[in-house]
Amino acid sequence: MANYTIPTNPIYNATIRKLEDSDPASASTIFNPLIQQLIENTHAVKKSVDELKMFVLAISFSASMKGMPFTVKGAGMTTYNGTVPDSLAAVVAVPSANTTYTVQCAGKSKKITTGSYYGVYYGYVDTISTTLAENSWVQIAAVAAAGNAENYWKVGDELDVVVNGETLTFQIYGFNHDNLTGGGKAGITFGMKHLMAETRQMNSTNTNAGSFTGSALYSWLENTIFPALPEDLRSLIKPVDKKTSAGQQSTTIKTESMKLFLFSPIENGLRTTTDVYKDEGETYPIFTDNASRIKNLANGAGSAIWWWERSPIVTNSYTFCIVTSGGGANNYGASDSDGVCFGFCI
Repeated sequence: MANYTIPTNPIYNATIRKLEDSDPASASTIFNPLIQQLIENTHAVKKSVDELKMFVLAISFSASMKGMPFTVKGAGMTTYNGTVPDSLAAVVAVPSANTTYTVQCAGKSKKITTGSYYGVYYGYVDTISTTLAENSWVQIAAVAAAGNAENYWKVGDELDVVVNGETLTFQIYGFNHDNLTGGGKAGITFGMKHLMAETRQMNSTNTNAGSFTGSALYSWLENTIFPALPEDLRSLIKPVDKKTSAGQQSTTIKTESMKLFLFSPIENGLRTTTDVYKDEGETYPIFTDNASRIKNLANGAGSAIWWWERSPIVTNSYTFCIVTSGGGANNYGASDSDGVCFGFCI
């Protein structure tokens, strides 16, 4: 084979046709050139590998890194600079076997070591921390949208949000639990670990007419609290469909789209077998017993008190359901002041 001329690059002779289209008698014009070309291509590939000794790193990136710059560094090579493509996958040639190369992107790094033979070596570079609070809301939302949140975090994981100067600790209440208004499931539902510092009325008078979305408390959440959320979080909150009884002793269940919401009794693990209330959603896995429902004012620094649920009581026209300071079920007049625990989905 050494007698053949080795081309600089493999070639393809477009004039060689399929066998059934050829003249079998024309070996010198059909088959011999084909054999020659195959040999030349083989030698060209071998020559490239022998001279360059290139190994291939196939690198995949997390969704939050799309469009971000990345680098590959290691022995025997000049630093490679690239940009994470929309496909979230990149292939980079490196020169050495048994060598560790470092891929860096968005402050995170991944070390990938090549073996002792020619081949492809895979590595995954991930900006996502398994400590929830170490991630940005953009990163959390990207994982939630991909349906991978349970691979990183667990129910009960926490992070803080500052709202109008007040620090509120939110927990993961559940994964793929709530129905998005536009269809599909919200990747993560967050709810407060404790209560806001101040208590609030559901309405200024004792009425449950208009249900939760017709209440003063809902209007306050929508028009005061939502605009006060950090901008990076506010832009990622997804409206979800919530079910609530209609108020004024009606047993009709309304489905309404909400960005911020209070939780229903059954979502809190209460009134799970009671007509009407049992149709207002499903229990979040974070609520397992009375102790799991006890919440304190001032993000846990204050005393345990009763806190509002979104559901009008169906036996009268003036109270809403609440969770007691001991984690049980009760109801209170709409003009009374109770603790506020709200949630949202991304």
